[in-house]
Amino acid sequence: MFRSLSILLVFLAVSAQAEAASNKWRKVWKLSLVVMASANFADAASSYGHIETNPILASANGRFGRKGLALKVGVGAGLVVVEFLLHHKRPVFEVERAAAIVNFAVAGGFSAAAIHNIHNRK
Repeated sequence: MFRSLSILLVFLAVSAQAEAASNKWRKVWKLSLVVMASANFADAASSYGHIETNPILASANGRFGRKGLALKVGVGAGLVVVEFLLHHKRPVFEVERAAAIVNFAVAGGFSAAAIHNIHNRK
């Protein structure tokens, strides 16, 4: 009886620890979505109306405008949709952790681009 109770308590402790790790990474993942969206917005706001060196994002006049903004929003939204689909299909903390790391890395790139845009205005 004591052995069964001990095994049950160990199982419950391990299960609770796994749930706590999952909740932690879920919160970090959700925070990373906000950070990525904010960095994407900062990059777009710092580029809007200025000369765009990326020909994919540049309008016909060579400036960052509605076309570039639509592409930036579309890529960001596409990444979020893929993450939500992965999370829905396999809601484990490994997916949330990987997605959070990717989001923070993408946010770093967007932030670097925004800083570059602000410092290189003429």
